[in-house]
Amino acid sequence: MSYELTRYLRGTESMTAATLVGVDLLVTTHTVVNQVDLCAVGEAPTGVAANAAIASGAAGAVQLLSPGDIVRGECSAAIAIGDHLKPAAAGQIAPEASVAVRTDVSIGKAL
Repeated sequence: MSYELTRYLRGTESMTAATLVGVDLLVTTHTVVNQVDLCAVGEAPTGVAANAAIASGAAGAVQLLSPGDIVRGECSAAIAIGDHLKPAAAGQIAPEASVAVRTDVSIGKAL
């Protein structure tokens, strides 16, 4: 069975969205327990909205991120295979300024 190049190592958790979260967008923990919000530039992502958007105030599936996970994400700019990636605005993913150099905000590498 294929999940569109998505491999889940830890499964998903049901979490409530503080704002509308589109499918495949990065999320981070919210100040309210068990809530997530869109990840912003420089924030550490907690997970990815898995397979469906999550309406504001509704519960939805969040794929928690751990080292080695392979997940889909929405890009804010062109990304090439091998680029180091970082969180961009509104839950999107962007290439690092120097795509070959990993920084302290790098979250992965494009496959």
